[in-house]
Amino acid sequence: MRKYEVHVVNNLPERSPSLFVHCASKDQELINSTLSVHADYNWHFTMKFGATTIFFCRFWWGSKDKSFEVFNSKISYLCDWDGEIKDGICAWSVQEDGFYFANQIQPRGLRKMYGWT
Repeated sequence: MRKYEVHVVNNLPERSPSLFVHCASKDQELINSTLSVHADYNWHFTMKFGATTIFFCRFWWGSKDKSFEVFNSKISYLCDWDGEIKDGICAWSVQEDGFYFANQIQPRGLRKMYGWT
């Protein structure tokens, strides 16, 4: 079994429209509310080897709307840190121009994964 933690952080500018977030899996509703600027919504779970676990999120910011899987089997490999055997971290940063990913809570080397369109 492998443990993971997923973080969704609102890194949008101060005084910008509210960010509304809905995240869930097929079995579990996680969040369905506004995420304030600099807030970090996160959750932990354990995945059995060979299992298929998917979490998706949908984001609304002003007139923008985007949804995608924040965790799946492909992303799980990106969550590993330097190939070490320890908990996987999947950190998503929501920014003005899109969605960035890192495998650290204090992200360095953020990688843009999606735009808003």
